[in-house]
Amino acid sequence: MDLYVLIVSDHNLAELRACLYYKPRHIWLVASNKMQQAAQRLFDVLKKQCTEAQIEILQALAHVPFEGNTLQETDAWLRQVFVPKIELFNAHVKHPCVLNMTGGTKTLSYLLTRAYGWQEIHYQPFGNKVILERFCLSAQGLEILPYIDLANVTISPKDNALLYMDFVHPHSSNPIRKHANSLQVALSRLEHAPEWKKITDLLEEGWQQNSTAKFVSIACSQAINTEFVCLLNSVNSHQHPPLNLDNNVLTMPSVNHKSFQKWRKWVSGDWYEQLIEHWLIHDYQINPKDILTNVQLSNTTDPQGQESDTLLQYNNKLYVIEIKADIPKFKTLGEMESQLTSLSGQLGKVENVLIVSPMLKAKYSNEQWLNFELRCKGKNVKLLTVGTKE
Repeated sequence: MDLYVLIVSDHNLAELRACLYYKPRHIWLVASNKMQQAAQRLFDVLKKQCTEAQIEILQALAHVPFEGNTLQETDAWLRQVFVPKIELFNAHVKHPCVLNMTGGTKTLSYLLTRAYGWQEIHYQPFGNKVILERFCLSAQGLEILPYIDLANVTISPKDNALLYMDFVHPHSSNPIRKHANSLQVALSRLEHAPEWKKITDLLEEGWQQNSTAKFVSIACSQAINTEFVCLLNSVNSHQHPPLNLDNNVLTMPSVNHKSFQKWRKWVSGDWYEQLIEHWLIHDYQINPKDILTNVQLSNTTDPQGQESDTLLQYNNKLYVIEIKADIPKFKTLGEMESQLTSLSGQLGKVENVLIVSPMLKAKYSNEQWLNFELRCKGKNVKLLTVGTKE
């Protein structure tokens, strides 16, 4: 394909997918004034993925406005800007030129179909399947061409997110995950949750002290499993073990002991994220390239941005997944849902998934949890309590 003309909209995943399939030599992005930011983001992703293509953004000129809403203004822009450009493109040799009319307003899409004698016109309906509909117009009328299934076109979760965000930066995973027995410890925390709770309650009590000392000690009011203490010590990368149990007193690194911050973060919740990611890859055969974890997403207008536990590209959909082993102190169930939906609302048409541990759910009454389930359902959030492989 020599030239592929796309109409930029708020959602440009379908256009990106078609470009990755065809690999056209020239790509023009038709972008009205309010679509300039979306056009630049699509341009940047295409530049990385279609390295041989020459890509241009077609937009308003100083003397030719282009809002893309009214017939009169759009027709004037097409006659004064678009038509002369495509005629110049075909001045010496008539190239195969194809229009993708998936995006844009109905006015703009319709007028573009009539602005040039396209070899083909493409349209991808929104839905679970990624079918590219194809047709052409001639003096004899409409000719419907065989559709193309784009299901095998791979788009990374990062590129998907970059269609909506200026910056997508995955953080390095917690080094504790690299310990050979970290998965064994994580699984044990689910299988023996009541016994583990005795230890984690003590750890939380110690960390709430916010002590400036490197270590703090908490008296144990009930017997705790020394084997589990040893397991937590085994995933430590320092020579000094983080935990010491002596005469029913548990000594642990304080919340301000920087040398043990990664260990404390893993014990507090990273273990559950590691377990879920492991199951996705090894038990559900998800390609690791389709998973992005601990992702910072931001825009130039909001450099701080927000963080997502997991972005998953699966069956041509982007899943925004939050994974919670526990709920932070002074946080509410509703805030967990709000954190997820406020981020996903910036990422276009996505699937929201909130995965929580059985230990978190057990903290609430049946009535409280039912209300939370109803809240999540109302916000299109799929709520899963994962204690075993499901």
